[in-house]
Amino acid sequence: MDKKVIILSIAFAAIACIQHLITKGNINRETLTIAILSSIILAFYFTWFMPELNLRKRDTYFLTCITLFVVASLNNFIEAYFFTDVFNTTFTLVAAVTVSLLTTLIQTSLAIYILKPEGNMTLRNAIREHVRANEHYVLRIIAASLVYFPVYLTFGLIISPFVIPIYTNPQNGLSVPSFSLMFPLELVRGAIYAIVLAAVFASLKKQKNLNFKVAATLLFIPGAFIPLLSSLTQANAFSQVAPYHIFEILGDSIVYGYIVSRIFHKV
Repeated sequence: MDKKVIILSIAFAAIACIQHLITKGNINRETLTIAILSSIILAFYFTWFMPELNLRKRDTYFLTCITLFVVASLNNFIEAYFFTDVFNTTFTLVAAVTVSLLTTLIQTSLAIYILKPEGNMTLRNAIREHVRANEHYVLRIIAASLVYFPVYLTFGLIISPFVIPIYTNPQNGLSVPSFSLMFPLELVRGAIYAIVLAAVFASLKKQKNLNFKVAATLLFIPGAFIPLLSSLTQANAFSQVAPYHIFEILGDSIVYGYIVSRIFHKV
């Protein structure tokens, strides 16, 4: 294993353990094991993702912070607020968002310091060039936003026979929102993904199929697999549905990542 990956893994695991101790007050063997495993996965992802950005160090830091925070935390928190009782008050939601943002800032700072990514563009110039290369840019953003819902709905229906009985049990603290709520909610989440991915695409080096590889892995690894892996240690009903959601979001990530990479196909 590369020395940089080892150092990042140790640092990320320490951050995860400290965060858990602060928020939960204790840490057991299962939680520690998951924290170490998640940290190793995230460290490997950082060491692959950051060198693929053709941005200066400061811009790499800014884009990575925003991307990781939105994909791994914010968009998941928005959904959890409506699908679970994890955030039973606005205060708990704001507190979780704040802790997650601080954690992301620290993780990205460590990754920048250890990996020392090198690029030659500013984020502003990269986005400007990407907009020029992809005409009707706003329409592309809208299309990428709209296509998320049918992809999300398709894979959600595939796993629904396994998870609906758990979601509909009132004792589990889970719920399935009505379609009238789910539709605009997932449109908003799709728009957030589309805007973030467009900025990431603009910042990548020019390589064949790199947009698809980055989109799919970004949505799945930090966006779903690591958060869901962490939930397996929780003594609640969501830990029962998490394995099914891992496979669901793997499908979401591959299909949606491919479609969005084709919508913004010019680099």
